[in-house]
Amino acid sequence: MIELGQCTKEYGIDVVLVQETLLKPNRPKSCSLAGYVQLRTNGTDAPLGGTAIYYKQSLQCCPTDLPNLSNIEATGCRIAMTEHRTLVIVSIYLSPSKKLLRSDIETFLTLGNAVILFGDFNCKHTNWECAVSNPGGNKLARLSRKLKFDIVAPLTPTHYPDDLVSCPSTIDIAITKEVALNVDCIEPIHRLVSDHRPVLLRGSYQPHEDGGKEVLAEGSSVDRRKLPADALELLRAKNAALRLAYAYPSRENRSRTRALQRRVRARMIEVKNKEWSNLMEDISPTHQAFWKVTKALKSEGYLPTPLLKKPDSFLAVDDQEKVECIADSIELQCSHTLPPHDIQHITLIEEEICHKTSIH
Repeated sequence: MIELGQCTKEYGIDVVLVQETLLKPNRPKSCSLAGYVQLRTNGTDAPLGGTAIYYKQSLQCCPTDLPNLSNIEATGCRIAMTEHRTLVIVSIYLSPSKKLLRSDIETFLTLGNAVILFGDFNCKHTNWECAVSNPGGNKLARLSRKLKFDIVAPLTPTHYPDDLVSCPSTIDIAITKEVALNVDCIEPIHRLVSDHRPVLLRGSYQPHEDGGKEVLAEGSSVDRRKLPADALELLRAKNAALRLAYAYPSRENRSRTRALQRRVRARMIEVKNKEWSNLMEDISPTHQAFWKVTKALKSEGYLPTPLLKKPDSFLAVDDQEKVECIADSIELQCSHTLPPHDIQHITLIEEEICHKTSIH
């Protein structure tokens, strides 16, 4: 648990899903993790099995009751997310001695509108980089097409058997249904002492196509309805490639997806820069965005604080007069009304301006 705690801090983990916990009912508070809420389901096949979820106390999260399952052991929670439907996350463990049943998967998919099943499925298939496919993997691949869910798997093995005969395999995978998250990373990490490598899954928010907006990076977004035709077509191609890579995660599909993601990111930066340039050409003291732009420039350090400080006289005037006073102040500061007195100071200012204007 000490090692797990260090790992969560190092990688900034929000939710931890654990399988084969081996936890016992007579010790309900064992294996706690500082700063996290623990949910757990003790193994049905004592002394093996068991699943658990740890989520940060700061998350808007709560347990979810799971119906009776035939073969899969699971622990679930619901997370409320900003601008995203409630997300159901389930820690999954399917014993290698049991069959994968369609009824269990269908039960999970009805838990909510957006579902992530993540854990040890013990299902092998060449679609997710296993050397051979087993019956469970073949069935899971068929179900993904029939039930329309995505299988997200790392490119490298997650399980390294203790014996020297068995080959490493990828059996720790994720199933997603109606989840508007762009998976930025899913990979095993070489931490914790186990024959299973912990799998790190990171994602960024990406609304559905009918939502009207596309999240790019660092929280920025653009309105699809205002995109140029070529950028919109590029965005659709990227989303189609993502869906294909989830359904058939071959190296070729993932490589094409990453290339399209880079092209989309570059094109969106061009679009946003163009929008900014147009705004700067049209803006005036009467423009609706003038005050917001001025405040943004102040917060980024482009304008000195005294310039935007509201004097007492502003308390009795309307917003239009405030804007005009600020505009006059900006114009006064930018005008060459006084002869230069301190050449060194002017040089420092010019260097700072050059530095600021070089930033997008």
